[in-house]
Amino acid sequence: GRVTDAQDGQGLSSAVVTVGDSRQQVRTDEYGYFTLELMQYENTLTARMPGYTPHTIRIQLPLTEPAIIPLTPTVAEIEEVTVSTGYQILPKERSTGSFSTLGKEALQKQVSTNIIERIADLATSVTFDKGTSPDSQLMVRGLSTINGPRAPLIVLDEFPYEGDINNINPNTIESVTVLKDAAAASIWGARAANGVIVLTSKKGRKSGLEVDFTAVTTLSDKPDLMEIRSMSSADFIEVERELFNRGFYNSDISSPAHPVLSPAVELLRRHRAGQLSSAALEEELSHLKAVDSRQQFRQHMYQPAENRQYFLNIAGGSDKTAWISSLGYDDNTSALGASYKRWNTRLHNTWKPWQNVTVSTGITFTDTRTKNGRPGYGSIPMRNGNAVPYLSLADVAGNPSVVAQTYDQRYKESLSAFPLLDWNYRPLIDWQDDRTSGEQQEIILNTGLGYHIVPGLEADVKYQYQRQQNAEIQNHTADSYYARNYINSFAQISNAGAVTFIVPKGGIRDHYITGSEIHNLRGQLNFNKEWGPHHVIALVGTEMRRAASEAATNRFYGVNEINLATASVDYTRRYPLLATGGSDYIRRSESMSSRATNFVSLFSNAAYTFNRKYTLSGSVRRDASNLFGLKTNDQWNPFWSEGLGWEISAENFYNVDFLPYLKLRGSYGFNGNINPAMVAVSTIAYDTTVSYDTGTPTARIENYYNPA
Repeated sequence: GRVTDAQDGQGLSSAVVTVGDSRQQVRTDEYGYFTLELMQYENTLTARMPGYTPHTIRIQLPLTEPAIIPLTPTVAEIEEVTVSTGYQILPKERSTGSFSTLGKEALQKQVSTNIIERIADLATSVTFDKGTSPDSQLMVRGLSTINGPRAPLIVLDEFPYEGDINNINPNTIESVTVLKDAAAASIWGARAANGVIVLTSKKGRKSGLEVDFTAVTTLSDKPDLMEIRSMSSADFIEVERELFNRGFYNSDISSPAHPVLSPAVELLRRHRAGQLSSAALEEELSHLKAVDSRQQFRQHMYQPAENRQYFLNIAGGSDKTAWISSLGYDDNTSALGASYKRWNTRLHNTWKPWQNVTVSTGITFTDTRTKNGRPGYGSIPMRNGNAVPYLSLADVAGNPSVVAQTYDQRYKESLSAFPLLDWNYRPLIDWQDDRTSGEQQEIILNTGLGYHIVPGLEADVKYQYQRQQNAEIQNHTADSYYARNYINSFAQISNAGAVTFIVPKGGIRDHYITGSEIHNLRGQLNFNKEWGPHHVIALVGTEMRRAASEAATNRFYGVNEINLATASVDYTRRYPLLATGGSDYIRRSESMSSRATNFVSLFSNAAYTFNRKYTLSGSVRRDASNLFGLKTNDQWNPFWSEGLGWEISAENFYNVDFLPYLKLRGSYGFNGNINPAMVAVSTIAYDTTVSYDTGTPTARIENYYNPA
């Protein structure tokens, strides 16, 4: 028989023909022919070949003519795997570096609203460690440095992305490329040591109209906190008892600073002081041993999480234009009741006014609103930042429990005869009076001009403007523990028992405003030419970037939630602290800061491929900035790489069915990172406030001389 291409009828060499479900099989010759010995009258033959859809035919013996098995190519249905470096797009066969790629089909298998979570779940060598830190840690190929920045560079549509990564809607992303080694990432120079993640947004279509709408609702049960390994309450209390008997807590008990004592230690203290009998002590301790804070938090703090996503995408175009517009809305409620709402809108257009000229424009706007929720497991410490495993949030009747916080509960109760504000902390309900809300707006404008000079040679000029504005309000209402504790801390009690509040009664509100503005400009020449067995892809260019950031904070005391009236305080005097006997200034959170960083870069990259099997690549880049750097007179830093690639599976001698594609790659290079803390000279930063003591301007040493 013969295996042929269904489109042109040509024979297909190296196709595998299998008889029925047996192991009998044969490979076709260079013209597509094969020969089999068959023992049965009726048989089925199945032909398979990479790039074609398997096809099965039924035959009956004897054959009057050779059996023809036509295979339909599937190449048109398979998306070509390409590598986007942020500067150019290469077929994977032409790349010598180490990379991972994800297409939109793979990204759509995940439903999270965070693009990084989707990448970490699908891409190799990418880890997203949430841990117990409020700031998740994203890494490519593990930890790259002990000191200095560790996060990889995020590139969105050919430019470094300087904003909040949570602003990027995963539904707008067409593909993701993770650049891992020096040969792949060195084109990004001083910011590539931790790896590079290149995000490419969806583009318009030159023909037809395409409309996509996605609606996803995700429901998640409460987390099973009992899966967290923790010392039992009984064992913990026995350890506290042993430490108590050895005098470990004596200094805390007698300290004039009145540090917090855990409930078990307080019971042991009362027993030693003769205020509690042995029987009563054991009974109270047995009640504490029966409490598991994991169960308390799961019952009273956590709830099922609910995430809702809506996304509309419309794309179209003609011979000269291609455009795409999208609108996305995400409404998430976490397991702790925190709220996250995000609007994304995007418009991108490509216009080809003349045959050799391409003009592109785009705008992306994001609006995000957040509100905090309830405190999570492990977030309510008692002593030295540590929590106890028998923390109780509510009694058996569901009433909020008082949890010792800031100062020893016994000391607070000793002041109950004075008209201070309620000094008890009830975490079960306190979060309702202590809220943090945030608003964030981001806009990205980009434009580009491309000109085809001659076949194979193209010039590109691209510009991008990005601005992000953040506003956060921490509202400690008059009923919040934070406000009550701070007001009581500065209260003064006279000999007659009268209380004077130095910090005015009412709420305490902190405002934080930050903003950033980034300009990127790039000019680039691209060369791509193939003749005979030779193929050369190269680029050379320069770019400039300016990143400016600013921040301002302010604090208000005595806030009236009804009319937003505030009260004035005296920041120039030190006042005695009620609990510790020391003194301190009232916190003045008024500050402004500004910083600007400039970068200039020169870069080039080239790859030569012979006979579509052997590739040699090289890259070089030099970066300069207005940072002080490791050496005073060394502002330009070179980064380079070289690589080799050999597509073994394209050789005539290669014949491995279970491994149809095999490529050997090797690379070597030098790249780096930016760590502002490593400077050649000690640097100072001026403060926006004057000294409380002298009334003169102040400055602080921001970075000490640290060359290594």
